This record gives sequence, structure tokens and C-alpha cells, in this order.
Amino acid sequence: MKKKVVAVLGGVMLVALLAILQTGSGQTQGAWVPVIAKQKLSVYQDIAGRGRVLHSDEVGSYMRNREGSIYERRLRVQGEGMEPADTAILDNARDGKIYFIDYGSRTIRILQQGRATLRQPPTAESFRGHFSSKQWLGTKIIGTIECEGYETIPSGPGGIHTGEKWVAPSLNFLTIQLDTVDHEQNVEIVKTLEDVQTGQDPDPEYFLLPEGFKLGGPLFAQPGN
Repeated sequence: MKKKVVAVLGGVMLVALLAILQTGSGQTQGAWVPVIAKQKLSVYQDIAGRGRVLHSDEVGSYMRNREGSIYERRLRVQGEGMEPADTAILDNARDGKIYFIDYGSRTIRILQQGRATLRQPPTAESFRGHFSSKQWLGTKIIGTIECEGYETIPSGPGGIHTGEKWVAPSLNFLTIQLDTVDHEQNVEIVKTLEDVQTGQDPDPEYFLLPEGFKLGGPLFAQPGN
């Protein structure tokens, strides 16, 4: 059972990460706003007799440059997970690929192959067009940033994954907070960006693949392995 829960956690974490990364649109609204922020990802599980228990905690950084490339560094500081403890995701706007970087094993894996066209910032119309009026949660301030919230559409087998996301229209609809729930395993993942700074490009070195790393195999083992 423990192995199954860890596997589910790994898959849900990946869904949550890619939901944050893939916010672009074929319609353009000027340039990407550069962002530097801290991020926190916490995984909780409801356990009979114990209630809501913290399963794992990760901290790290989130960076986006004016090209729309994204770098996310993640360090697990508590608990366990299917992924290694010190990792990063690089969403490269230049080649359109999303890379998973494992600093412990010095390996790189490709999560998504290149896109046919360069991802552009979404317009308000194109972004909000993905949600119905029933999904609208209103607005609130997270940190110092005004956000608008949406319920996410149930996904996964039987629609077991639900949640909500809070985005910042002033930052190209960047997801500031994402809450994902797996109702089958009673697992909740909360990811939040904190101390968000804008206007200055991050160091370009963050958006280059590290030298000396090898190309590895699949990120997750196949079912039954």
C-alpha cells in the first residue's frame, strides 16, 4: 500500500508541475513578465485515526525569463517521494522541450518533446476561455499579488483528481497557488509561489542544461516494475 501511495504521489506531483508550466497560448499579449520567486510544495494524506498528515515537504525556486523559459528547482526537506530529493524542471522556450534534471545522479530526462511553435503569453480571453462560469472562484490577494481562482476540471480515471488554481493576470496568468486532490488515495498537494519579484530577468545560467550530465531513462518506472 505504501508503494502504491508513493507512486500516486509521484504522478500527481508531475501533473501539478506541468499544469503550472503549460500556461502559454498561441495568442499573444505582449511579452512574458520575468519572475523570480520562492516556491513550496506540500503533500498531505488523510489517514484513518490520525486525520490530515503531512507526507512530504519541498522548497525551492521558480524563475521565468522574458522569452518564457521556466526553471524550477525543488529540494525535498521532509518525507518521501517517488522523485529524487534534489531536482529541477527546465521548460526551454528556445527548443520547446521540458527537461527533468536530477542533480543527485547528474542525469537529464525529457518530459515533453519540442513544440511546433514558440509558446506565447496568453491573452485574458484565451486563458479565461478554458474555464466555465461555474469554475470561477472569485479573487483574492496571495502575498501581495491579486489573483483570480478557478476550479480545475476533474481528471484521471473516474475523475478522481480535482482542485483549484489561483493565477495572477498581471503576470501572464502565472499560477501562484495550485491545490490538487486525489480522492482515491486521499492525497492533497498544495503548491505555492512566495516572495514573488518581477521585472528583472533571472541569471541566464539557470536556463542552460548543466554540463557533464547524462541523458537518463524514463522518470517513473512502468506499472508492475
